[in-house]
Amino acid sequence: MKIERLSKKRYPDANEIALKKDTEKRIEKIKTIHQKYIENTYLFDTAIINIFNENEEPKELEMQLGRVYEKALVSKSTLGSTCRIIIIAAGSFAGKDDLVNAMIHIEPKKVTAYQKGTTRPKKSGDNNELKHYDSKQLPNFYDLVYEKNGYQYGLSKKEIWNELAREKIVLIVLSDLELIKVLKQKFNQICSVIYLHANIDWEELKKARSELSREEFAKREKSIAELHEIYVNNMNVFDHVLLNTSESEDLYEQAFNILDHYLE
Repeated sequence: MKIERLSKKRYPDANEIALKKDTEKRIEKIKTIHQKYIENTYLFDTAIINIFNENEEPKELEMQLGRVYEKALVSKSTLGSTCRIIIIAAGSFAGKDDLVNAMIHIEPKKVTAYQKGTTRPKKSGDNNELKHYDSKQLPNFYDLVYEKNGYQYGLSKKEIWNELAREKIVLIVLSDLELIKVLKQKFNQICSVIYLHANIDWEELKKARSELSREEFAKREKSIAELHEIYVNNMNVFDHVLLNTSESEDLYEQAFNILDHYLE
């Protein structure tokens, strides 16, 4: 366990009993801080995510600290916000479907998930997040379009405004940085962006590798790394960070806290 190795590094001459006590103390502190974050997610507009190799220099952590400082100079509080569009940026296996379903389940009359259009063929694991078109180009009413893995994905501002006119909070699953920036610019104060971070365990990766083709798995693995890099280099774009790292109830509670914050 990584925490045990850190304890040994801190107290190299300590006996096994002392190391065990130090490890247990560290674990309890982590649990306490994690729970406080879960219970007060809406108060945090940034989270520094430490997933660097312990044998390497923590350059990425230093970079994130710099980004936090830069964001603090220009950041606007979401307290009292009239946010009605929530963009969810999440890599493969992060649990974005779980988050969307949780938010809709919490407020089924007030929350809706936007259905993007795509030229990508439908896959067996696809849900209702996408509307598939059997063509090389999307219909013209999709006026916000981006490409990924050779396929087009699109959103319609008119469709989004129609949902807003119905007094809905619109959830949009989107990881394309440039389009996220466009949406934030066009919808300004009524648009917030969530970065959903997840620690993917080896058992889940092993299962996914057995169910997907090598090419598809490589694409998803690459998307995880790319989105993490996007977050680290563009922390000012994101308004909240949700952690899908332990019990499923924690993600549900974070979803509730975010919605409660914006629906007050």
